[in-house]
Amino acid sequence: MIFSCIVYLLGPLIKFFIKNIEGLDNLPAKTPYIIAVNHASLADPVFLSAALQKKLKRDIRKLFFIAKRKLIWRIFIFCIAEKLFNLLIINPKNKKLVLERGEKLLSQKKILIVFFEGTRTQTGKIQKGKTGAARLALRTRLPIVPIALTGTYEFWGRGKIIPRPNRNIEVFIGKPIYLSDCYDKKVNKKMLNEITAVIYSAVNNLLKQK
Repeated sequence: MIFSCIVYLLGPLIKFFIKNIEGLDNLPAKTPYIIAVNHASLADPVFLSAALQKKLKRDIRKLFFIAKRKLIWRIFIFCIAEKLFNLLIINPKNKKLVLERGEKLLSQKKILIVFFEGTRTQTGKIQKGKTGAARLALRTRLPIVPIALTGTYEFWGRGKIIPRPNRNIEVFIGKPIYLSDCYDKKVNKKMLNEITAVIYSAVNNLLKQK
């Protein structure tokens, strides 16, 4: 609720720092989907939402971000934080519950955003991915949209106490990844790792477009 209002009200100011947005037409129009995006800054959710607003318009309210419990618990009670800031707060150790709650949101036609590296990068470079996005996509049979954010690490990456505003932020949206060839196969660690490698490669290739 509050998060959507922030994006609506401050959208023009936020977009002032975004130099380039490419691939908005790659977002599926008639189905919920999972976004897999790299993570370099606390500001990533704001910049990503502002970039997608032009395409999603009022559907910006459907965006939900997965957030680790340890990042939130000192500030908000879970249920309040989730409702106000469009968060799905998770315990990474309870994979079953994460999948169930993610599947429920997607069944409500929400758009679920997964920072697939699991945490913010320490160096600004993309990290090896976790298998959460792959698990959700197989469970829900929904596409994964790879997205790359650049410039947010320089804006407010790890180690920076306050943001360092610049106008070099770019957003690259790739074509959806469909996993239909895997739907009727038994899910195992090898398959999950292979799918995660595909996601990593797609996001990394988008980063190279800069």
